[in-house]
Amino acid sequence: MTSPSGCHVRPEPGFRCPPGELGRFKPANKHQAAGTARLILVVDDDELTLEMCQIALRDCGYEVDTAVDGRAAWEALCTRAYDLVITDHRMPGLDGISLIGRIRSVPSQLPVILMSGAFAKVTGEPIEVVDPRFFLSKPMALAEFLKMVRQLLR
Repeated sequence: MTSPSGCHVRPEPGFRCPPGELGRFKPANKHQAAGTARLILVVDDDELTLEMCQIALRDCGYEVDTAVDGRAAWEALCTRAYDLVITDHRMPGLDGISLIGRIRSVPSQLPVILMSGAFAKVTGEPIEVVDPRFFLSKPMALAEFLKMVRQLLR
């Protein structure tokens, strides 16, 4: 996860979301009501993709945290209320599908975009946790990416 100072924070080994904290898994609409930026978590093990997403989203006025893997993302989701999660599919450890499965098991209405450079391989996995309208193939067109973000944050 990237802190406000821009530093990457690695997850603590064995981190688990405390049961009492699961209520945080709902869209953080308080940002919109307060007139502040919507908060987005971008998850990818590729630093270039993280940086591209972060720059594009910040240029559009969003607040952005990043995580380098699913475990770091889960830790972030347990500590902050996000408006949107954008996650890569294939990552070491906890992958994007598993992360979305955890989010949906809470249960949660938190919108999620799944992006992947290997969608041909996604079909054999348990992807019922993902809304098929919110898949992005990498490399992705920036306009399509931002359009999907705006659509989900309406």
